[in-house]
Amino acid sequence: MDRELTVAMTMVVRDEEDILATNLDYHLAQGVDLVLVTDFGSTDRTSAILADFARGGRVRCWREEGTEFKQSVWVSRMLKIARDEHGADWVLHGDADEFWVPLAGSLRDVCAAVPEPYGYMYVRRHNFPPPLVGSEPFPEQMTIRHRISTYMDGGPIHPKVAQRPAAGTMPRRGNHSIVDPVLPAAPDAGSVEIHHFQVRGYEGLLRRMRRAEETGEIGQGLSPETQATLRSYRAGELPAAYARIALSDEQTVAGLESGELVHDDRVKRFLAGHIREQRDPLELEGLLAAVWAHAEKLDRRRRTTRWRAPLRALASHRARTLG
Repeated sequence: MDRELTVAMTMVVRDEEDILATNLDYHLAQGVDLVLVTDFGSTDRTSAILADFARGGRVRCWREEGTEFKQSVWVSRMLKIARDEHGADWVLHGDADEFWVPLAGSLRDVCAAVPEPYGYMYVRRHNFPPPLVGSEPFPEQMTIRHRISTYMDGGPIHPKVAQRPAAGTMPRRGNHSIVDPVLPAAPDAGSVEIHHFQVRGYEGLLRRMRRAEETGEIGQGLSPETQATLRSYRAGELPAAYARIALSDEQTVAGLESGELVHDDRVKRFLAGHIREQRDPLELEGLLAAVWAHAEKLDRRRRTTRWRAPLRALASHRARTLG
């Protein structure tokens, strides 16, 4: 496996002092070589945290002021810098509240195992709701997630994207896909996933809504979920909105018993140093190669099925017509 592979990550942040340092420590320990961060007008300690990390040489940051949120423009700029100035082989497009979790090995190992024809991959996300009652800091209190995370309308939440720089020059809003990709997407191998800790207690939700008031009506807008929560905030009903998002003890027990919720503390254990053991490189390479071979086999089968179904329908129609 190529140990010289360079992996970069991009982020746009605003007022993320409660989680940013943890996020950076985590990804730098998980095989990310460089994190490029655009700070969009933070007023808390976010800028100071970035300055501390920048002195170590593995974090670069830029400051943007104003009121217009230009995420795609800023991420595209960081992607270009990662490619041209740092020779990045892969760039992961993340957020401060997202932790990328490899199936095995490190994020560098996972990226190195992606077969060469593929230029980018979609990475599934899992939402981790906060407990309704509790004062423990992140991530100790958030180790329960939905088995299948969905939006309010019941649809699965959008994945994020990781790419070779040559695959495209601009991720779309939210970093969910690439504008006009020139290389093919990889099949879903499940070799990496994202753990999403969006709402970290009631005070965290209150901060998000205040921030949304400042920036959400302009620029690239807000998600439908954030818009609904913002309406509750404006109506003085944020505690009730938080109760709908958070999990009570009863809901947690019932959800674990039914299988709708699962216990998943991999981020917590990694940060505590409990799952950082090194695997044998050849064993790891073989495991990831087998994962991708299986994913490609399933993808070929799906594509073949899509072609065969119309052909079977056509043959049946001809048989009826000629019969």
